[in-house]
Amino acid sequence: MNHLAGGSKLPYGDRQSIDQRGIVRIHSVRKEDEGIYRCVATNGRGEKAERPLVLKVVIILCNILDMCDVSSKHANSFSPKTGRAF
Repeated sequence: MNHLAGGSKLPYGDRQSIDQRGIVRIHSVRKEDEGIYRCVATNGRGEKAERPLVLKVVIILCNILDMCDVSSKHANSFSPKTGRAF
């Protein structure tokens, strides 16, 4: 299984990781992470299946005195198997 961003293989490292279930996480999301991501899987016969996901980064500015917490309102992970955020 490969994950692509902008047509290039997604690098895993400091900010991107994938777990054993195939869930990709992008840590410390930035505006430049916005775009179309694709999960491409190939079976033993060479047949490919592909699923796109559009990532839209919304920047929310808040005053620290307002103590805004958007973590419960916005998902930051997605499953390429289902194409759904959680």
